[in-house]
Amino acid sequence: MIDYIEIELSNGEIVPFFSYPLDGAFDCLEGKLVNEDLCNALKDPANYRNLHSDKGVIFLGFASDRPDELYRFPVWLPADLITNHILIGGAIESGKTTLSYRLIAGALENFGTVVIGEAKSGRNGYAEGAAFTNLALYLHKRSNRPVYRWPRGNCWFNPLPYLKDKSDREGFLQAIRRLIQAGGDMQLYIDNAVEIATLLIEYMQIARLRIAIIELMQKKDTQIKLKMTKYLKNCTLRTLVHLLRYPTGVEEDLTTFIKTMELVNGLKCEEIEDIHKFKYIKHKLDISNFFKMMKDEYIGTRHGLNRLASEIEKDEDVLYYSEPHNQDRDGQPLGELQRFPLL
Repeated sequence: MIDYIEIELSNGEIVPFFSYPLDGAFDCLEGKLVNEDLCNALKDPANYRNLHSDKGVIFLGFASDRPDELYRFPVWLPADLITNHILIGGAIESGKTTLSYRLIAGALENFGTVVIGEAKSGRNGYAEGAAFTNLALYLHKRSNRPVYRWPRGNCWFNPLPYLKDKSDREGFLQAIRRLIQAGGDMQLYIDNAVEIATLLIEYMQIARLRIAIIELMQKKDTQIKLKMTKYLKNCTLRTLVHLLRYPTGVEEDLTTFIKTMELVNGLKCEEIEDIHKFKYIKHKLDISNFFKMMKDEYIGTRHGLNRLASEIEKDEDVLYYSEPHNQDRDGQPLGELQRFPLL
């Protein structure tokens, strides 16, 4: 027998709410393992005492299994559950915002850092009118926690150096890809552009660490040229846009990196590994037609790359605030947001 509680919907219909994974008797629904403490809180509210207000749980508020009675009990959520998706629904003034604030405050206490992506981003990108502005000010005053707003805020932040894994780079670019409306063959060309951009970000990350080697070699051999050094020193979104539209320069520099590093004596293991990475990137860019995109027969590839580049550079605020600047676009001081060490 599956335990459940009955919930009355707004239309008066009584429906069962299952707090356990469903078995095969319910073909239309797929069961999911639920944290034991959450099962206790949902199945039998009287068991709330199994949860204690210690580190590791988040206070959600007071609740009752009999709303017509005055008695209420506290409810806590195990903190590790907020790594899953949470949907908060309810009528106006029913407490959705208050619950959101408590979740954020609890996440800060348990994890130290919270990143909020606001759909309601304020007037012209500024904090005024943004959904969580008042909460940020409150937390800053109460607990003296640093609060950063990006872009059009008090900091600049470059996401690209932090995308160390292939899955992170792909996820970042797929988020941009979803903003582009395209169908048919163009959709395939834009998907190809995302794969190319993923490789270019990896290329920039490696190149930044190896430009010093090239510059040392240039002092000994004036024939060695690296035309794009000034771009590669800055692994930013603006540089990525430039590279997407400059295939010949990328090909020349990759060739230069590979040949020059192979001439260096006494390379370390990680430097030899980087040579292999450069060769791999060059090979993958070649078979994706990146180096050939300026030819007429590859006009589709060129259009796909231009669409992706245009989407990235569409918002000048995002480009500006992902680059190192001492002042914002209004002349106010800016600092760097760097919460995690770069590996």
